[in-house]
Formats: sequence, C-alpha cells, structure tokens
Amino acid sequence: MSAKTDCFVAGADIKMLEKVKSQAEAEELVRRGHDFFNQLEQSPIPIVAAIQGTCMGGGLELALACHYRIAVNNSKTVFSLPEVMLGLLPGGGGTQRLPKLINVPDALQMMLMAKNIKPKKAKSQGLVDMLVDPLGPGVDSPDKLTLEYLEEVATGICRQLANKEMKIERKR
Repeated sequence: MSAKTDCFVAGADIKMLEKVKSQAEAEELVRRGHDFFNQLEQSPIPIVAAIQGTCMGGGLELALACHYRIAVNNSKTVFSLPEVMLGLLPGGGGTQRLPKLINVPDALQMMLMAKNIKPKKAKSQGLVDMLVDPLGPGVDSPDKLTLEYLEEVATGICRQLANKEMKIERKR
C-alpha cells in the first residue's frame, strides 16, 4: 500500500470532521474507520505499508493496521499523531495499536505531545520494520523513482510473508 511521492497519508480531512452534526454521526464515522482498520489488520493477505513523505494522524493509524511497514529514510518522511493539537485523540485505533509496537512512554509522547518522529528513530523504536534509502535522479524524478522502488520492495515482502518465507519479529 502506497500513496503519492510526497505524502503517504496526512490523515483525516478536518473540513469533513467539522461537518459532523451529531454525536451519532461522529460515532458512525469512528465505527466505520475502526471497521476498516480492523479488516486490514485481520486480513489473511499480508498488507505492507510503503511510506514516503508525511504519515500523520489517520495515515499513521492506517500504517499501524498494516502487517509490515517500510519507510524511505529521508527528511521528507515523518510520523506523527497530531490530533491532540486539535483537541482530539486519534480515532482509528492508533491509541491501541501504537503501544503494541513501541514502548508505552514513546507512544504516549507521540499521542499526547504530537511529537514528530523521523524514519531512523521510527525504525529503532519498532514503528517501522525496514528503511530504504532514496534513489538519485534518473529519467523520472528522484521521488517517483524512490516510490517505485519502495513499492517493489513492499511487493517482495508481501510475497515472502504470504509464502511464509519470512517471519515478522517484533521486539518489545
């Protein structure tokens, strides 16, 4: 699973949240998000997040629901749960999934202080399983080439996971 060259997923559309008129509507929106992320997490088919660029809020929650996360090791790639800056908490299960991957103090810092995490730190904390270096210029832009390479690596990881040639080791 990948997105654009400059952004994995930046999260929810705040204008969409402002249009919610009732508690029932808000609960339904959250329930649908939870259902989607739970389906991803419980999928028998391995799902790999190929992350390049911004991975924030609902985008990070999406990545957390995936079985494996690969990120580009560059200054454009950043992980964050910025909801607290809007007076909200992550609504897609991030408060439950994040502490299962990284230690609780680091998870709390991300959730309660909206702290941005760079790729190397994300890898050392266990948030990301693999880092890839960006590619240089070629016929296409470096970002496009890197995204294509990232997608190839993610596809290979999916294949290995599906064929049980690879086991995910989580350290905690």
